[in-house]
Amino acid sequence: MVEKAMKNRILYPILIALLSTQAFGLDLTQQQAQTEPQMRIGALPFPFFIYSRADDDLGQHSYLESKKEEDRGLIYTCRGGFIDIAHLRTGSDYTAFYVSKIKEAIKNGSKEMALKAQGPSSIIAKLPHLNLNEDEIIETAQYMAHNILTWHEFTTWYGWSALKIKNAEKMSGFSYEDIYSHLIGIEAAGRALKNKKLSYDQAMTVELDKMLNQENGELERVSRKLTKKITKSVKGEFYKRRSIFTYFLYKQTNIGKKSDTLSPLLVTNDSVSGCQSTQERKAHFFGENKGLVSIEIKPKIKQAKKILKDAGSTDGKIIIERDYETLIEAVERDILNYYDRNALLQY
Repeated sequence: MVEKAMKNRILYPILIALLSTQAFGLDLTQQQAQTEPQMRIGALPFPFFIYSRADDDLGQHSYLESKKEEDRGLIYTCRGGFIDIAHLRTGSDYTAFYVSKIKEAIKNGSKEMALKAQGPSSIIAKLPHLNLNEDEIIETAQYMAHNILTWHEFTTWYGWSALKIKNAEKMSGFSYEDIYSHLIGIEAAGRALKNKKLSYDQAMTVELDKMLNQENGELERVSRKLTKKITKSVKGEFYKRRSIFTYFLYKQTNIGKKSDTLSPLLVTNDSVSGCQSTQERKAHFFGENKGLVSIEIKPKIKQAKKILKDAGSTDGKIIIERDYETLIEAVERDILNYYDRNALLQY
């Protein structure tokens, strides 16, 4: 039954591709390219009222109609630890979206792109060179997706919330699975965008199946039932309760400024005894220190002054290539005020 479902997930997109009149290859369809990626609600890696575990079958990827995707939520993988499917898909779609934006800029001879952020900020991406080849365009988009999504981690840590309640999302900022989930999605998008036979959605479905199916996926994903067991098993080790609140005991602050890879946080207790491999599968940061693009952010949140001060910025903006390393060091100091020194994951 599982084998049949796996074959259907692979064969169905290929069949649709042969019948479809949509554009294939590196480009999104015209409608997709004009539409900002849809916001997906993430999960928390502990029991919570919005906590959910992803279904065993993740279904079809959908850039425009994310509500129709089979499921999101949390999964556990033996080689990649906890992965938030919403964050993974978001990382993928922003990569594809930025590829279309870069190509549009190159076509128009423009070296600047005005972009949006998840939250009140204005973003300008500057391209020093417009003679980028296809691989460089994708790598630039991957770099942009990671760093702009990381900006959301910064703003939530400093107290901004889409719920308009101060610090409502602070506990999820720099959680131990978010950045890794983004990077895996960004990597999957890079593969999908190089597929010259399938549309983006179809290629993404195939790539996620290669990475995450339970039979022979690269990350060795476990079942929904086992994910639930593993999540409960790390209470007191990965997270703990205080009254009605739950706190992460680890924070991931490796954002690519000191290393070109990111190691996942793996569970090592008896709940993962069924894993065939416990060898970590590192995620890669793309485009760091290559000078393909420069990104400037003007924060427009109440906490902007604090962010700019902590980054050492005196010009009213955060330049990612100049300021992120200083800003993440400020976040690390702040984390140590909440947790002990062992809370920082820097690998």
